[in-house]
Amino acid sequence: MMKIDIVSREKWHALMAVVIMAVIAPAICSAEKITTYQNTWEPIEMVAKVESISDEGDSLFLSNERTIVLVELKYQGRFYRTNIKDDDGRPIDFKEIKKGSWIFVRGGILPDLHIAARDIFLLPRETNINDLKKRDVFRSIESWEQPLR
Repeated sequence: MMKIDIVSREKWHALMAVVIMAVIAPAICSAEKITTYQNTWEPIEMVAKVESISDEGDSLFLSNERTIVLVELKYQGRFYRTNIKDDDGRPIDFKEIKKGSWIFVRGGILPDLHIAARDIFLLPRETNINDLKKRDVFRSIESWEQPLR
């Protein structure tokens, strides 16, 4: 597992903004627009309850009225996908997340106010985010670059 220090974390958030922008607006290729988007990127972490899952299986609708969108794209020869894990950090299948599940989400707020998920952790129950952050699995950020398919 790769750990990223705080300086690298800020650079990572900037890279993530570019990657997410490629997902939501593939027609935009101007460096000026991408730079503007990076400057407005707002990282977010939260614990919430899943109210429903989109029919397409690419979005989660939460009890706090936020929408989480999954990321899966190839960008500049690399493949990025939302990491989905259990509360011990082991990879799990998205299908394990059900209506009523509690999740911890790490990602970024998109211009439409949806949240692009970099990491989703399935929790066994409602948990305070400060308690989660005491555990290494929730403090560390590992690469979300995946092997090419």
